[in-house]
Amino acid sequence: MPMSPKKDKTIVIVGGGLSGLSAAYHLVKKIRGNHGTGSVILIEKERRFGGKAWTIKEDGFLVEAGPDSFITTKPFALKLCEELRLSERIIGTNPRARKVFILWKGRLRAVPHAFLSFRPDLFSVLNTDLLSWRGKWAALTAPFKHYDAPQEDVSVRDFFEKLLGKEATERIVLPLVNGIYGAAGQEVSVRWTLPTLWNLFRQPGKKTLLRLLSSALRPANRSGRSFFVTLLGGIGELVDVLAEEVAPYITIIFDSAQTLIRTDGSYELTLSSGQTITADGVILAANAWEVAALMKHLDGDLAKSLAALPYRSSLTISLAFHSAQIAQPLEGSGFLIPEAEGSFLSGCTFSSVKFPGRAPEGFHLLRCFVALGDPSATNDQQEDQIVRKALNHLAPILQIKGQPIKWWLFRWEKALPLYRVGHHLFLAEVEASLTRLTGLAFAGNWLRGIGIPDCLASGKEAADKVWGDLYPNDRT
Repeated sequence: MPMSPKKDKTIVIVGGGLSGLSAAYHLVKKIRGNHGTGSVILIEKERRFGGKAWTIKEDGFLVEAGPDSFITTKPFALKLCEELRLSERIIGTNPRARKVFILWKGRLRAVPHAFLSFRPDLFSVLNTDLLSWRGKWAALTAPFKHYDAPQEDVSVRDFFEKLLGKEATERIVLPLVNGIYGAAGQEVSVRWTLPTLWNLFRQPGKKTLLRLLSSALRPANRSGRSFFVTLLGGIGELVDVLAEEVAPYITIIFDSAQTLIRTDGSYELTLSSGQTITADGVILAANAWEVAALMKHLDGDLAKSLAALPYRSSLTISLAFHSAQIAQPLEGSGFLIPEAEGSFLSGCTFSSVKFPGRAPEGFHLLRCFVALGDPSATNDQQEDQIVRKALNHLAPILQIKGQPIKWWLFRWEKALPLYRVGHHLFLAEVEASLTRLTGLAFAGNWLRGIGIPDCLASGKEAADKVWGDLYPNDRT
């Protein structure tokens, strides 16, 4: 049985994205399990929840402004959907759209099945025209070689070049990584960008890639789900249900936090409106640079490290067409473009093919990603200019005739944190600070993963940490 605390505690969450909503949800569970003791205040600077997880429904189209799916090999999101009675709403990628293409030397070429299924597939590698015979040999022999565990963190590029060779890395792996994480392979850590693979290789002794992947995929094979899933109503459905679940039990304030100080064992948070809130515990579920501004009076050194954490911006354009306007058969979920192609775009998702219900009958919805390294992606161009430029690059690839009937453009400044090699040193600094500051916790995509399961898990971990600090004898 839970032990009822002597004094009600107030916990403030700054940030109403998925991480903050997850923190609120798990705190509400603890409060309701503890006879209603305690209160939660959620501060959100926008007039909506979800942050970049935002779904727009317009004229029969379902458009994702941010992430369009989540991975199933990290089960936290699936488990939370089950708790929220959303299991029946989960859909996988269209079985007929499991192909992914790479634009190489001006032509769309299918990624070998071996690189998508993580299983040796002799014929898919032999038949690909993405690799030379030297590149094919390196990829085919990789699963059977014995590897030593990496002694230290390395970049994604260095890791895969040693594993699969330079060709497969540059033409296949790096575009796939960029498509998921929005980062160039030489910029990011394999330990924190692909932690499952890293942990497999950290097992003692020599091992083959085939053996490692077989053991890692065994649980996923039993689940029967595709690697990526979403909800029938889009990712925004998860946001809406989480917000509805917690709203009756918490106080919601639409405002931005300006300063955070500690006085007499409590925290004092000042909002842009001038309102001051005193709290026993605080969860900062905002972007790293926003957390940095709030931490400067609590831990100046950590605040500097948070402010220095690198980010990449994101720019996506969703385009709606009549099906007859697109001559190229849309036989997969989309295509990616390696840096060597020098394109304005880094890829395109065939949204209406990848998941059902994304476009009305007789229409297609495409989602373009502007190359993050392109300087024109972050300047002051008008939106219609960017759309025209994107269409000029996309039209020859997919044989598109005419203009889109509708388009939606989303610019996210500092959208994706970059986990540089050595990110674990930054995390050690974070943990040291939290050990000193009782009742404080962080949540967000800048900690241990940028995906939806990672963000949701970080919210629960933050809720557990603050609740444990405030109620050390409670077992709720």
